[in-house]
Amino acid sequence: MRPFNWFNWVCILLAAVTSTTAQDELTFDEVAFYNRLEDRLWMERNGTLRGPKIFVPNPSFELNEGRPWKLHGTGVEVVDDPALSRKGRHSLLFTIEDTLQRPQVYTIPLHGIQKYQIYYVTFHYRIIELDEVSQLDKCYITLALGNMIAGYHLYVKTNEDPRFLRRDQRRYVKVTIPMYTLVGLERLNILAFCNNGIGQGDAVRVSIDDIRIEEGEGQYWEWAFDQPREKYEYAWRKDDRPVQTEEP
Repeated sequence: MRPFNWFNWVCILLAAVTSTTAQDELTFDEVAFYNRLEDRLWMERNGTLRGPKIFVPNPSFELNEGRPWKLHGTGVEVVDDPALSRKGRHSLLFTIEDTLQRPQVYTIPLHGIQKYQIYYVTFHYRIIELDEVSQLDKCYITLALGNMIAGYHLYVKTNEDPRFLRRDQRRYVKVTIPMYTLVGLERLNILAFCNNGIGQGDAVRVSIDDIRIEEGEGQYWEWAFDQPREKYEYAWRKDDRPVQTEEP
């Protein structure tokens, strides 16, 4: 069965709204706009978004024990272990054993980041341990760029035993998420946390490696960021307070 195409639903709704005015049909420019939107969302779903790279220092954590990335909180470290790294020797390792943990890493300010510009933020993750974490639980890898937050949901599918991971579930997975910021010269924050599903000896351990930021296409209002995504969800901070580490 084909998945629900919310894009068509949006177009139908917009067509219904415009029908209440003197214009009964979408204009040529509006049709072109929604065609571009559909193309971008298709590339987003299929992981084929590409653009010019933005410089991210030490994106694979191979140099200087991960510096200049800053580590904050209990449960995050740069490990020297080729078995955990995607290609080299080093990677980030998050270990979450309590719902109160909010470990994170963040970059120095990125000079290539411009306000209102779309960016494709890519990371690779590998599940090391995911004890008893099901689709109903709230465990996330969370990216924050300026005031925009994207939470990527970690879980084992409900028809599978969360105590056991298949071999393919232990391989690195590439994730690319479109994002933007309202202020230039921003840091990229990466967090991992669980709001429930762990405790009493249960734990989540996940490796993250090979961070990349690319310049994207279009303006931020052209990406339907208020619409739901299948594997992650967006949220926004209202001011310049530290990254919110509650459920996104």
